[in-house]
Amino acid sequence: MVLQIVALDAGVLILAVLGAYVLAGRTLRPIEQAMVRQQRFATAASHELRTPLTVLQGSMEVVLLNRHTPEESCGKPWPRRSAWACWSPTC
Repeated sequence: MVLQIVALDAGVLILAVLGAYVLAGRTLRPIEQAMVRQQRFATAASHELRTPLTVLQGSMEVVLLNRHTPEESCGKPWPRRSAWACWSPTC
C-alpha cells in the first residue's frame, strides 16, 4: 500500500515537472522572439546611424585640416554649392 502511494506521488511529481517545463517554454518563447527582434532592430539602427555619422566626422576632419572658410576653399558662397563640390584636389 505504501509502495503504491510512493509510486503514485512520484508519477504525479514527474507529470508536474514535465508540465511546468512545457508551460515555461511556451511562456518564454514570445519573450525570446521579442528579444531577437529587438536585437535585429538595434543592429540595423546602429548601422543606419553609423554611416551618416562617419560621413559627418570625415567632413569635419577635412574642414579642420584645411582651416579655410567655405568661400576661400571653392570661391562660391556656402549655401549655393553642394557639400561634395569641394572634394576635388583643386579646391
